Amino acid sequence: LVVALAAVAAACRPAESGPPGANTTDPQWVHRHDPRADVAVVFVHGIFGDTVGTWTADGRPSMFDLLHDHPAVGPKVDMFAFGYTSNMFAAGSLSIQEAANSLHGRLQLERILDYPAIVFVAHSMGGLVVLRELLTHREDLLPRVRGLVFYATPQEGSQITRIAGHVANNPAIAEMLPGDQNLSLQQLDNEWKAL
Repeated sequence: LVVALAAVAAACRPAESGPPGANTTDPQWVHRHDPRADVAVVFVHGIFGDTVGTWTADGRPSMFDLLHDHPAVGPKVDMFAFGYTSNMFAAGSLSIQEAANSLHGRLQLERILDYPAIVFVAHSMGGLVVLRELLTHREDLLPRVRGLVFYATPQEGSQITRIAGHVANNPAIAEMLPGDQNLSLQQLDNEWKAL
């Protein structure tokens, strides 16, 4: 299932959409079976992405639709898109830890932690949010997590954040500076490797 999920996911290139740096969509179930499926696939967007828009592209099927329509995957998975506040210029953006805390609250509220299997699909900073969530709540999550699919997750930092830090008002940018100058990212990476 995870191999099929990764193959279908690779066919759809994540693309940030909507106004620059504005997440305009609340967290939501995108596809859900009744009775529920055995696997919950949780999507987490990147720093200036959108809950749903990150996983769609003009003129092409969304990643949600590609997975839902795949005969080996669709019948087995429910899909949830998680979003968090991450603005380019406006105040109120969440740090990686705050976004992970919000993710955990939503996993509890939506009863995703009750699924026997969970797969996370994350883009950019969303991957760091997922890693922090897994490290913070490893007892609840690790026995259920069957796969992680990361797109452009800056686990060692990103050079572009040096420039973005001069124009964007977002605390998470400092958390994604290159790892050799970033104690927060070094700690996250070291904890993950140790786990």
